[in-house]
Amino acid sequence: MRFLRFLAVSFIVLSVASPVAPIHAGVQTSELGPPELKIVSQPFNVFTTVNARFVLSADLNTFVAADDRLEFLLHRRVASRDSFRSIADGDVIPTVTDSISYRMSRIPRDYAGHLIAVVPIITNDKQGASLSIPYDGVYPLTIRLVDSQTGDVVTSVLTFLNRRDPKITIPIVSLSTVVSLTGPPSLTVDGTSIITENARDAVTRLIDFLTGFRSAVTISIQPEIIAAFANSSQLADAKLFIKLRELLQDRTIVNTTFAPSNPSLFAAMGLTSEFIAQLKFGEKTLNRLLPGVTIQRHTWIASDNVDAPAMSVLKSAGITSVILLPAAQTLVTSERSLSLLGRVTRTGSEMISVVSPLSDVTQIKHAQPAGSKRLAYKIAAELLVERDD
Repeated sequence: MRFLRFLAVSFIVLSVASPVAPIHAGVQTSELGPPELKIVSQPFNVFTTVNARFVLSADLNTFVAADDRLEFLLHRRVASRDSFRSIADGDVIPTVTDSISYRMSRIPRDYAGHLIAVVPIITNDKQGASLSIPYDGVYPLTIRLVDSQTGDVVTSVLTFLNRRDPKITIPIVSLSTVVSLTGPPSLTVDGTSIITENARDAVTRLIDFLTGFRSAVTISIQPEIIAAFANSSQLADAKLFIKLRELLQDRTIVNTTFAPSNPSLFAAMGLTSEFIAQLKFGEKTLNRLLPGVTIQRHTWIASDNVDAPAMSVLKSAGITSVILLPAAQTLVTSERSLSLLGRVTRTGSEMISVVSPLSDVTQIKHAQPAGSKRLAYKIAAELLVERDD
């Protein structure tokens, strides 16, 4: 078996003949929690010299003086994915190679109160007040608010920039997002289905995702969930089913057993034929309720550990590729290089492709403020570093 891995107050004081000391960002007005700097939008790809527009939302719970500074610190280019993870998690602070700062009095706001900072980025030799990024690669960028009176950093946020020369051809590395929708059986002993609010919420979130995400995606949905919504007497459930069916028309869905099934348990009990029957029943259900939707029969998305006997069961069922979700990766003892890509192309082969998705790429060590786009830029940057590796 080969283990492969594939591959974001104005505050007015009225006084009479009394001098008032300036109030700086470091002065807390109340105990309302730590100040936060959110990234609303930013440039990510840098192809040429540009005046880059950063839109920031500052939940400071503090007063900001006119001479406090908004600073942009450009760090050394990321060398590898391991280095990227250390930087993104805050375990390592890379060397600052360039910086630019602005007095807060020079930072305008938009109609929503967001800070608008326009930062010159130079892709050749350094010129004046700017950030110089002459070489291709992914660069960390720290944006921070500094109290000019004390020099203290009030709040900061780390993001990334991707510098690329458009004249250089870069090989495309295929990437697909894995989405798996499963849950406890809703079918009761009397043949009726009970759909929980958690199930409705999960289907609603899947619909929202598929509506806005048009790139490649590998989808697995428990056929029993599809059947429950298709047969529900609730109008809201029927609408969810119809909308999901429409969104799946131009997608490919991975076949799975009708109800959640652990192939390792079936293998331990010698129930290979029963497992295959469950798999066929799942496919029959999907074909009946989702006509016209392409079914991928030779891939198994595992949410449970898959041992060697289970691999034999899957192979007997015609499975040639297994995708291990995070919960199914605890038995993995070794993996081949991330640069090695492969897939078994037909049934009957002695080998099964076992893939562990890059699940940690969507995680950040420290939670981001609600409404921040930092995770999206972090995901894109990490995948680019992985490609460069």
